[in-house]
Amino acid sequence: MIMKSLILLIAYLFTANLIRAQLVGADISSGQTVRRLEVYSWMPRPEEDETDFQKKFILQEWTPAVVKFRSGRPDMHVPLIFDLHNNTPYFLQDSLIMEFTDSVSQIIMKPVIKEDTLHIVFRRFYPPIQANTGATFYQVLVDGKIQLLKCKAKTILLFKYPGLLEEKKKVPEQLYFAYLPDGRMIQIDTGVSALTEAMPEFSSQMKHIVEKLKIKPRDEERLIRFFIQLNNLLLQ
Repeated sequence: MIMKSLILLIAYLFTANLIRAQLVGADISSGQTVRRLEVYSWMPRPEEDETDFQKKFILQEWTPAVVKFRSGRPDMHVPLIFDLHNNTPYFLQDSLIMEFTDSVSQIIMKPVIKEDTLHIVFRRFYPPIQANTGATFYQVLVDGKIQLLKCKAKTILLFKYPGLLEEKKKVPEQLYFAYLPDGRMIQIDTGVSALTEAMPEFSSQMKHIVEKLKIKPRDEERLIRFFIQLNNLLLQ
């Protein structure tokens, strides 16, 4: 008799728990399914590659930055790291690494080097070009009527070597672009002849810069000086 009562008690408890488990995901009053909310501690969820996301940039230095949004919401002033390899900015909130949920349009990073504060600008929502989309961030090297832009070339140059095997394709570290006054986005290379070919409508100004100002855009530093002078001539 005792054994029979014990069996009935176990069966009752099992049935009650089964019914309770089935009701956890349901709103009885409305008859609609209610999604369970997962509750996490401050220990972050690992990324897909099983590395701890919060340790991803542990050896990098967080830089003060001003973040502007396409939606027009107020600017954010936060410590920031720009992951050039993945073209993604991250910011630090308390001790957590966070991604932006709102659409970032521009980032102004302000690193301090030898007591001087630099301004490094990243901007996006330019016209698509090659494999780049409006979501691609570019570093703005020169701002003006003609913007000189730089972009890391992790994923955007494979088209340049269509005849080679994937593992033999050489991808340069960075590419340069010019955003023109008429809204066109073009890729450019260093060198006077390359620039004249890419932007023939500004050939007279470029000739003046080379012959009168003696600036030849052979590397990034001189390319920046070249575009600064080109913009100055366009303002005259």
